[in-house]
Amino acid sequence: MLHQETVEEEKKLQVYLWPEPFCFEATPEEKKISELFPFSEEGMEQAIDWMNERYELVRYRE
Repeated sequence: MLHQETVEEEKKLQVYLWPEPFCFEATPEEKKISELFPFSEEGMEQAIDWMNERYELVRYRE
């Protein structure tokens, strides 16, 4: 999940990831991870890279 967050009066891109099989609301907080990125095109690219890295970490554990 991606959404805009304001941190110290600055727009940020907040990204959340969580494991299957549940939706965001039904997943316990301790199973969710999140990261903040600049609210910009570059920040979006960083967020995508971060999500792909996390996916690869989980993928190779299976």
